Amino acid sequence: MSYYSCQEIEKKWQEYWAKNKIFFTDLADKNRPKKYILAMFPYPSGSGLHVGHIRNYTITDALARFYHLKGYNVLMPIGWDAFGLPAEQYAIQTNNHPATFTNTNIQNFKEQLLRMGFSYDWSKEINTSEPAYYHWTQWIFCQIYRQGLAEYKEIPVYWCEKLGTVLANEEIKTIDNKKVSERGNFPVVEKNIPQWVLKITQYAPQLLEDLAGLDWPKGIKSLQKNWIGLNQGTFINFPVVEKNLTITVFTKSPQTLYGVTALALSVNHPLITQITSPDRQTKINEFCTTWKDKESQEVHGEFTGNYAQHPLTEEKLPIWITNFVISEYGTGAVMINAFSPEIFAYQEIPNLVSEKELKQNKQIDYAFAVKYNLPIKKIFQIDKQEEKIRGYFINSPLINNLDNKEKAIEIINENLKKMQKGRKGEFYHLRDWIFSRQRYWGEPIPVIHWENNQKELLSEKDLPLILPPLTDFTPNLQYYSPLQKVENWANVENKDNLKGKRDVNVMPQWAGSCWYYIAFLLKKNDSYLALNSEEAKKIIKNWLPVDIYIGGQEHANLHLLYARFWHKVLYKIGIVSQPEPFQKLICQGMILGEDGEKMSKSRGNIINPDPLIKEYGVDALRLAMIFLAPPEQTTNFKLETVKAMNKWLKRVYQLFTSHKEKFTENSDPEWDNFYHEILTETTKYYQKNKLNLIIPQLMIFINKCYQSKNIPRQYALNFLQLLNPLAPHITEEIWSYFQKTSLAYQPWPEISQINENKFPKQINLIVQINGKTKTILPIDFNQEKERIIKEIEKNEKISKQLKNKAIIKIIYINNKIINFVCQ
Repeated sequence: MSYYSCQEIEKKWQEYWAKNKIFFTDLADKNRPKKYILAMFPYPSGSGLHVGHIRNYTITDALARFYHLKGYNVLMPIGWDAFGLPAEQYAIQTNNHPATFTNTNIQNFKEQLLRMGFSYDWSKEINTSEPAYYHWTQWIFCQIYRQGLAEYKEIPVYWCEKLGTVLANEEIKTIDNKKVSERGNFPVVEKNIPQWVLKITQYAPQLLEDLAGLDWPKGIKSLQKNWIGLNQGTFINFPVVEKNLTITVFTKSPQTLYGVTALALSVNHPLITQITSPDRQTKINEFCTTWKDKESQEVHGEFTGNYAQHPLTEEKLPIWITNFVISEYGTGAVMINAFSPEIFAYQEIPNLVSEKELKQNKQIDYAFAVKYNLPIKKIFQIDKQEEKIRGYFINSPLINNLDNKEKAIEIINENLKKMQKGRKGEFYHLRDWIFSRQRYWGEPIPVIHWENNQKELLSEKDLPLILPPLTDFTPNLQYYSPLQKVENWANVENKDNLKGKRDVNVMPQWAGSCWYYIAFLLKKNDSYLALNSEEAKKIIKNWLPVDIYIGGQEHANLHLLYARFWHKVLYKIGIVSQPEPFQKLICQGMILGEDGEKMSKSRGNIINPDPLIKEYGVDALRLAMIFLAPPEQTTNFKLETVKAMNKWLKRVYQLFTSHKEKFTENSDPEWDNFYHEILTETTKYYQKNKLNLIIPQLMIFINKCYQSKNIPRQYALNFLQLLNPLAPHITEEIWSYFQKTSLAYQPWPEISQINENKFPKQINLIVQINGKTKTILPIDFNQEKERIIKEIEKNEKISKQLKNKAIIKIIYINNKIINFVCQ
């Protein structure tokens, strides 16, 4: 048996690819269709790559190599998301400078990626923390400012004491009814601090509407839709009794207006001080302090001592401050209109209220009314006639006896509009992006605050504004960035002796990744083409959008949303020619530890790929990462799978090196049919990103080769092409034993090369239940799985055996077998 030395083979071909610039992408080449394939670039942490990273990049590389062989001009670049909190926090903890620490980590990451043999075009490598790069991050900020989309103002924000910075809404989560930071789970509190805010809300309609045209997973689209959160309903005005004030509420249920018996305001409502009577002020202040940063499943409230006037009945409605009204939702004020309890016996009354409205009313409005002895008005009447239920409005003068919710809403809205006491409207859940951070390791914001209260953008010739060197970059707990300490950098004076101060905040870690997919296209040696140059615009037009974008779904409401926003601004000012940056999105599942837990240092289950590469080889690790599960599915790491792949590759190597006598120039119908099936299925799985299904097909091919006396030489060589995107090193090596040119230059085998007349019109399909053969079913050759299942449903023998069984999954191997796995 010939010896398969994976380390020698892999080193040899990695050096060959680098020396010959095999994967350099000529962006000006128009002779081939373009295919831009991109994985979300990594933050270079101190711990280096783990197998979870390897899986993501292997999926990306397999697709890039496939499309390269299919004749596309493929771009697959790599870079480093190097600014931000993670690097700065680690630097503080280890007493390192983030620049030194980041560059060391990048070198470590790069060496690991090179060892994996990924087909990156390294000439386009980027680093977001280099001045040449953030020059253009700052330039884009300036364009956003000029579009009126950046504003500096004092606003209530989430301040994280432990991180020493403000965080955006998207960087906050709730644990045990308390708000904490996404990074580190540190407590956050709400404070009023001057901040830069980017008005992403002005693009909410486009961000929502344009999702429809994207080939993204439904789950990710839903996450973004819900986060952007279009709410359509009615704004209703309630005058405050004996005060020149009005409380406006937003509701999706104006048809219940006659049932309102109180108003509820959030603890952050701007009118609290003006509405609260003097004798209630202390109680209200204590209540607001208690519930400002706290959440509860129970309803709580405090009466302000004042009342509002019902817009239709002119009744006096008590105004309460409550813990359940969300300040960011609508106007931060809602109506309390508890339904009479008998209605809760129904799941829904379709023509009056929905299931969701009933559930919410019972949990909040009704519970609050009962707890604080508020009146409950009966505004629905339910009549039951046999099995039929009819609901209609009562005690509601404008809509009495109506049994149509939509008509009732229309009448209420028309009357409110006529009386100038309300209007139809909409709002978005999305909030403007709190953009500045009180940290050091980030892009300086290119603005000067002059002593006459004017603000001035730096001119283009003064960009980039370089981040100054700083030895003490610990965060200042008084809400100022460490850059405040660099007085000779922060303090400025113009030619008219007007004094000013540079903005001492930095941009958030998301800024550099908002446009990095464009930066790859503009990289020229150590600099970048000017974004607003005609040359840049031409390249951008030819190469965007990104055709396939691969990354984790945890970025749905952060990076993916922010990047889409920046892209739309660049689209509006004519820098990019397409409204969306990423056409197709693949969200890969996580690789968990062998214990089934998420990999982390604290659990001690992080799996470093380096020892695995040394023991079993890169190609075996790549195949294992692909074979474990479909790309989008989370799965456990299994060392046994890596070992099995190494063993199989040895078998492949042995076939081509020790059994050459089997290869023949001739073929026969059986081999033609078999090869055509393997080629068809493999190609389909690459195109549909079902990469895990490719390996079983190729294993079937190798098994047949060992079972056969003769192997058509051309089919054997074509097998190497089919395996190449997944295991590039071994296939290049074996190919070189038969051919002089690199496998990377070979075109993908075409299905049309096979004589279709040689294929059978029908085949006999094995039908199994839980792995046991139940019958043989004659079907058309290459029939679709769905059609086969319908045929089986018509088969009395099989359908009878499947009756009353819960089918967990259906395993189908084309033209061979279908297996129903049942409980």
